[in-house]
Amino acid sequence: MLSKMGVPERRAFKRDLKAFLAARFHARTKLALRMITTYPMLAKALGPDFGVMLEEAHGKDTSPALAKYSLVVPPATRRIINLRMLELMGTAQRGLEARPAIT
Repeated sequence: MLSKMGVPERRAFKRDLKAFLAARFHARTKLALRMITTYPMLAKALGPDFGVMLEEAHGKDTSPALAKYSLVVPPATRRIINLRMLELMGTAQRGLEARPAIT
């Protein structure tokens, strides 16, 4: 993948990768999505695993929610639903962590 990039693109990828590895959960998710968009070769390499990870994380919640409204969606839409669920759960987690401790 890197051999097909020009020098400026390799430098940008290295910078993005360092930022990704140093980031915390929410920032890491945003950076991962940006990197997949920015570097299409990365998307081809990681896309299938990312879809499986989303299904593992949220598929058990997605199925009953869709069934409740008798919805049947294509796999691509299901991945988007699972991705949004990942974002929303991250937002909820950060909100809980930001609350002052109750003593």
